[in-house]
Amino acid sequence: MARRELTLNDHRKFQIDERGQLIWDGQPVVLEQRFTLGWWELRIAGLASIAALIGAVFPIGIHFGWW
Repeated sequence: MARRELTLNDHRKFQIDERGQLIWDGQPVVLEQRFTLGWWELRIAGLASIAALIGAVFPIGIHFGWW
């Protein structure tokens, strides 16, 4: 979809419904898109989280003499 600038008349198309949701030209505006990770992606994200935790805790442990 091509982008274009909003005109003054376009601003009149914005509305807010009774729930406080933003409406543009009669359609709700989607402000977020959700996605799900697959099995392998979850594993990789978990390993990356563990590595980041170790990377943060290890220098602190050395500083306090835990190792």
